Amino acid sequence: MNRIIFYLVVSILFFVSKLQAQLCTGSLGDPVVKIDFGSGTATHGSALGTGITSYNWTTADFPGDGSYTVESRTNSANVWWTTTDHTGGGYMMVVNASLSTTDYFYKNTVTGLCPETTYEFAAWIMNLLRSNDTSPPNITFTIESTTGTILGTYNTGDIALNSSAVWKQYGLFFTTPTGVSTVVIRMRNNKAGAAPGNDIALDDITFRACGPTVTSTIQNDTNTNLEICQNDTKSYTLTGTVSSGYSNPAYQWQLSSDNGTTWSDIPGANAITYTFLPSSTVGTYLYRMAVAQSTNISSASCRVVSNNISFKVNESTVAPTFTTVQPTCDVPTGTINITVSANTTYSIDGTNYQVSGIFSGLAGGDYNVTAKLNTGCASNPITAHINSVATSNATPAFSVIQPVICTNPYGTIMITSLDYEYSFDNGVSWSTSNSKSGLIAGDYLIKTRNSSNCETTAVSVTIEVPPGYPPTPTVSVTQPDCLIATGTITVSDNAASYSFDNGLSWITSNSKNNLTPATYQILIKNTLGCVSLVANEVEIKAYINTEPLPTAITPQTFCVQQNATLNNIAITGTNIKWYDAAVNGNLLTGSAILQSQTYYASQTVTICESLRIPVTITIQNTAAPTGTSQQDFCTTQKATIASLTITGTNVIWYDNATNGNVLPTTTALANGVTYYASQTLNGCESVSRFPVLVSVVSPSLAVNDVSDIICDASNDGAEVIDLTSYNSKITTCGSCVFTYFTTLAGAENQTTSEQISTAASYNLSQGTTIIYVRIESNDKCYQVIQLSLTLVGEPVISIADTVSLCQNEDVTINAGSGFDSYLWSTGANSESIMVSDAGSYSVTVTQNHGNTICSSTKNFQVKLSNSATILKIDTQDWSDTENVIVVELTDSSLGNYEYSIDGIAYQDSNTFSGLETGDYVIYVRDKNGCGTVHQEVFLLNYPKFFTPNGDGYNDTWKVTFSETEPTINTKIFDRYGKFIKELNATSAWDGTFNSHELPATDYWFVVTRANGKVYKGHFAMKR
Repeated sequence: MNRIIFYLVVSILFFVSKLQAQLCTGSLGDPVVKIDFGSGTATHGSALGTGITSYNWTTADFPGDGSYTVESRTNSANVWWTTTDHTGGGYMMVVNASLSTTDYFYKNTVTGLCPETTYEFAAWIMNLLRSNDTSPPNITFTIESTTGTILGTYNTGDIALNSSAVWKQYGLFFTTPTGVSTVVIRMRNNKAGAAPGNDIALDDITFRACGPTVTSTIQNDTNTNLEICQNDTKSYTLTGTVSSGYSNPAYQWQLSSDNGTTWSDIPGANAITYTFLPSSTVGTYLYRMAVAQSTNISSASCRVVSNNISFKVNESTVAPTFTTVQPTCDVPTGTINITVSANTTYSIDGTNYQVSGIFSGLAGGDYNVTAKLNTGCASNPITAHINSVATSNATPAFSVIQPVICTNPYGTIMITSLDYEYSFDNGVSWSTSNSKSGLIAGDYLIKTRNSSNCETTAVSVTIEVPPGYPPTPTVSVTQPDCLIATGTITVSDNAASYSFDNGLSWITSNSKNNLTPATYQILIKNTLGCVSLVANEVEIKAYINTEPLPTAITPQTFCVQQNATLNNIAITGTNIKWYDAAVNGNLLTGSAILQSQTYYASQTVTICESLRIPVTITIQNTAAPTGTSQQDFCTTQKATIASLTITGTNVIWYDNATNGNVLPTTTALANGVTYYASQTLNGCESVSRFPVLVSVVSPSLAVNDVSDIICDASNDGAEVIDLTSYNSKITTCGSCVFTYFTTLAGAENQTTSEQISTAASYNLSQGTTIIYVRIESNDKCYQVIQLSLTLVGEPVISIADTVSLCQNEDVTINAGSGFDSYLWSTGANSESIMVSDAGSYSVTVTQNHGNTICSSTKNFQVKLSNSATILKIDTQDWSDTENVIVVELTDSSLGNYEYSIDGIAYQDSNTFSGLETGDYVIYVRDKNGCGTVHQEVFLLNYPKFFTPNGDGYNDTWKVTFSETEPTINTKIFDRYGKFIKELNATSAWDGTFNSHELPATDYWFVVTRANGKVYKGHFAMKR
C-alpha cells in the first residue's frame, strides 16, 4: 500500500508541474467532448446519470442546499438573475451549493483523448445571485486518470457578483501522459452553501486539443471571405502558418459545406498549401487547416485547427437570348433586343450594364452581349453582329448570256435595273458598269446601290457549265507493298491525253507506274482540247507493314546460373527471327547466350516479314541477403533458425557456404556454429550465402519470484493495483523492460492476446492470481518469473449502524471474534465493550495475513430506548364491527415500538380498526427489548332488544360496558316521546314504569358520554 501511495505522489508532482492554469492561448481543435445538458420542450430536464453528482436532483425552480436541477430558464427573479442556458435553446445545470465542501457537484468520465496531447478543459459558469452573496462560489476543477492520479487542477477563486446575468468561461490546459486516453473531470465547490450564497449555473463543458497558433490565408489575397460565381475557372491556393510547438507537424486541409457543423478531410490535401478549383454548385464552402504531430494527424481528437476561409459560390446567370434589327435604308442604325429576367442587368460591351434589354442606334460591328445577376455574376459573352451597310428589300433585275461550248466557256451578266453603282460579288467590289463578261461557270451575287450607299438585297445568278467538257476521270490504284515499293494509277476513261500532275504535263498513256508515295491530280483532255473541270485526287500511300507481330511478355528474367539462350525466351509466333536492333541490326542465332539487354523479334507468316517487337531480358545475379554476421542468443530463448535476424526474401539456411544441407527453421541454434543464408528473388536463388556466427549464453541477471497479499479495501472482490511497483522486488535492474502476461506460454512467446496492457492499473480479483513477468535485460537474455498476488477481504464488523440502549441499563457491543486486534473509540482493545451512555462510537479491527495487515473501522450510534408510556387511548365505537382504537404515547417514550391487541400478533401501526364491541387489552412493546406496557380498553354499544320475562336472560337493558364510563347518562322514551327512565353508569331498565309493566314495542334512547358526544337510537322490548 505504501508503494502505491509513493507512486501516486510522484506522479502528481510530475504532472502538476506541467499544468497551465489558464485557457489555451494558441489554436484549438473541435470539441472532443461537449456536455451541454441537452434540450427539450419541458421546463426541467432529466436527472443526471449515476455517479455524475453527489447532489440531490429536484424539479423545484429553486433547489435547496446540496441540490441541483436541470432547466432551460431560471425562475427566481427576486433572488437570482433570470437567464437561459449559455447558448440559448437548451438546458443548463443549476446548483445550490452543499453545506459540505467535500461533495462534488459534477463528475464525468471523458474518453477518446489522444495520449501525449495538450487539451483545454473549459466550462461556462454564472454566479446566479443578484445582490447579496454571503458565500461566493469558489470552484476547483480537477483532471484525474482513471486510477486517481491527478493530471491537472485549477481554482476559479471567488466568483463575484455581477450587475447582470454574465456567463464566464473558466478552465485550464493540461497534457495527457503516455498511454492515457481516458480521464475523469471533477468539480467541487470550496465554499459551503448559505442563504443567500453560492448558487451557480453550469453549461457547455468542453475538451479541445490545444496547440500552436494556426492561421490560414488565401495566397495573394488579404480577404478570407470571398464571393465567386458558378463555374469560376480560377484556381485558388490556401496557405497555412503554424507557430512553434510541434516537433514534427503534419497537416490536413478540411472542407465544410454546412456552415461548419461538420467537417470532412480533403483527400490528399496534406501539405502546408492547398490549391483547388472551387465547387460549381451554389453554396457557402468553408476551408481550414488541421495540424497535429505527424503520429497523431489521423485522429480528429488530436488536432488543432486554423481560422475558417469562406468561399460563397453565387449562382451564375444563364446566357441571354436576343434578336437583332439590322440597319435599313430608312433606319441606318441597328438594334439589339435582349429578353430580360428579374434581378439581372445587361451589357453589349462587358463594362456598362443597364436594366433595359434594348440597345439601339448601333453602328455596324460585333457586340459582346452579357447578362449579370445582382450577385455580380455575369454570363459568358455572346457575339451579336450589326451590319455596316444599310439594305432595302428591293432586288435588281438582270439578264444572262450563257456559254455554249467548252472552247469558249465564259458568260455575261447584265443588270437591267438602273442605279448609281453595280456589284457582281455581293458588294465586295463596285462599278458604274451594269454589265460583266468573261464569267466562268458558278454562282454570282449581284446587287446595286444608290448614291447614299443604300444597297438592294443580293440576287444569285448562275453561269452554267457549257457542254463538251470531259468528266472527272475514273481511276484504279495499285498501292506499294513489301515486294514493290512504288504504286500505279490507271485511268478508265478514253481520252486524247492524260495528266497525272494537274495538267502540268500530258501523256497519251492512260496508266502511270513507279509512282512514289504522294498525292496525284488526274485530268483528261478531249479532242477539242477541253480539260476535266475537276481533277481526281489520288494518294499513293507509303507501304505500312500490317503483318501480325509475334507476342511475348517483357521483361523476362533468367537466373545467371541458367546460362539461358535466345531459344529460352518465351515467345509466340511463326518463323521467329531475333535481331539486336529495332530496325536493320544483326540477325542473331538461337544459341546466343542471353545478356541483360533488349532483343527484337519478328515473324514471317506468309511472304512478308513482320515488324519487330522488343523483349527486355534481365539476367539476375541475386545478391546474398544482409544482416549481422554475429548474433547472440540466450539459453532461455530456446533459439532456432527462425530466431536469426536476416534481411532478404525467401531466405534459405544451409550448414555450409556451398552445397551443404538445407536447415529447417525449427533447427536449434548451437553455440559457436556458423549458419549460411541465401535469398531468392524472382525465382533466382543467390549464388553466394551470408554467414552468421551464433553465440548462445546463459542469463547473467538475478531475478526472484515475488508473492504478496493485498487487502480488498471495498470488499467488492476486486482491487486496482500497479504491477510495476513489484519490479524492484523482482530484480535490481534499472534498464530492464518488464512485460506482464496471464500465462507462462504467453510470456515466453510474447503472445499479445495474453499480455496485460494495463499493468499500472491491473484489476486484481479475489483469491490468488499468478502473473508471469517477462524481464528483458541488456545481456539479451529474457527471463520469466511468477508474481503471486492474493487478494483478501477487509475484516467485516457485524455491528448495526444503530445500537439501542435501554434507559437505566447497559448494553454489550461485540465486534465479532477471529480478529487479531481491536481498538474502540473508548480506548478499549477487547472483543466487546459495555456501553452505558448514548452517543457516537467506533471500533477498528485488524486481521494479519503474514506481513499484510488488513483493517476495517465501523462507526455506529448508540441511541437511548425505554418502555413506552401510554398518553391516551382514543376509541371510535358504537358500531357492531367497525370500531377503532388509536394509541398515543407520551414524548418521554424514546424507543421504537410495536402494538398488539392480543399480546401475540404485533404491528407497527398504532391504530386498530374493524373491531367488534367488547373488552380489549392494548400492548405496546419496545422493539429494542426495553419492555412492554398494556392497558384495558372497552368499546361501547347497546343491545338491540331485551326480554323482561324473568328467565334470567336479557331481563334488563343498558349500554354494554357502561360501568367503565362513570359519567355516562342514558334517557329512555316511548314511541311518543314520553320520558320513561334515566340510567347512570351502573343501572339498568327492567321494562316497567312506576312499577307497571310496559307493553312490548320499540323504545328510544339518548346517551350522553363523558366526552360530550350524544348517541341516539331505539331498541325493541319483547315479552
